Amino acid sequence: MKTLLIACAFMASTAAYAVGPNLHDVDFTQPIVSPMSDEHSAYRTCMEYDANQACRRDAPLTLGLLSATALAAPEPGLSSDEVVKRGTLAIPIRTDAHAQVTDEELKLIKQRIVALGRDLVMTTVALRMLDPTANP
Repeated sequence: MKTLLIACAFMASTAAYAVGPNLHDVDFTQPIVSPMSDEHSAYRTCMEYDANQACRRDAPLTLGLLSATALAAPEPGLSSDEVVKRGTLAIPIRTDAHAQVTDEELKLIKQRIVALGRDLVMTTVALRMLDPTANP
């Protein structure tokens, strides 16, 4: 009887694992590097503006900053649940070097980055950084 209970517990735990989400390890602190520049330098983003809206301080654009910005971008018609879901995901990935995201979260991040409508090369680089195994 004891052996049967142990076997059932093992099968239940492995079944839960098998149907669980695939997790992707992503370093969101990586700068997004331009393959178009001679120096292969990182894209830059403004971190602080002065009173005239001129950039006072810039920094390399990281995968986390781009992803968090994409998730936080307004989208008409979102339910409050979806707003909370996106905001909850955006906050930690902004600076997380060891994030694990599910297939569903990865898909959402990629969709939102594309929806930003930014430079196509930068978008392509970011999408490949998020999911290097995906087909181009």
